[in-house]
Order: sequence, then structure tokens, then C-alpha cells
Amino acid sequence: MNNVKAIEILRHSNELLLKQIDKLREIPSEQASCMGAYDSLKMCEEEYAAVDFAISALQAPRRFLVSVPEGTLKVQAKHDYERPDQGEDNPMDFPGIYVDLVRPGHDDVLIACIEYESSFDYLQACVYGDILQDEPTHVIRIEHMEDESV
Repeated sequence: MNNVKAIEILRHSNELLLKQIDKLREIPSEQASCMGAYDSLKMCEEEYAAVDFAISALQAPRRFLVSVPEGTLKVQAKHDYERPDQGEDNPMDFPGIYVDLVRPGHDDVLIACIEYESSFDYLQACVYGDILQDEPTHVIRIEHMEDESV
């Protein structure tokens, strides 16, 4: 499914949620507590917010640039929705981002990759501290992701 179709489906879902929210808000307060309408309303509002966040994420740029004294940092998604031949983000296909250093007159240089490590079910950051090497100098597992206090 492409990005445009996913956004269309999510928007339709949110339209239905808004209708349900409006109906729940019309229930008189003395009846609402007996019918569990408050819980249903809260659940619909939370679902609406989650879908709205998903729409925003799908519409977010998949690439951006940051100027630094050494050149330009190019941050981009590993799988670009604008290029269907690269596929979509898939949890089994190491989704993440690349950070390249771009300098006039030089090849782009990969300096970092943050990705979901599909084989072992965790996030990791790979740093290419020596730009002359193809292998990362540091691979850091992101810890405490399951800790809800963070």
C-alpha cells in the first residue's frame, strides 16, 4: 500500500471516529454514565489522536538537510515512499534513517544509521567514525525502550 492510499484510509477512519465522538457527546450526562459512554468517548478520542498522529507521520518529509561547517548533513529514511522500488518501512526489513555528510566535489559519506534491528528486536545506532571504512566503528544498542517511565 502506498503512502497516499494509507493517508486516505486513515482520514476516512478519523471521519468515522469524529461522527462517533459527536454522537457520544450528545448523550445526556445522566444516561452517559449508565451506558459507559464516557469510557467510549475517551477511547474514541484517544484513537482519533493516534490516527491523527499516524497521518502526520506519513505526511512528514522523508528527507531533510542540515548545514554544518564541514558540509551538509542529509538525513533520510532508509526506505523512501517516494520511490516505490525501495518499498515501504517494514519492521522485518531494518527500517530507520541514514545520516550522510555531503560535501561539494566529494562522494556522499555515510556517518550514521539508526535502525530497528529486525533479527533481534531492538533499536541500534551504527556510527561510521572512520569515513574511509565501510564498517561501523561503533554499534550501540538503544537500551530501556520497554521502560514506560522514559
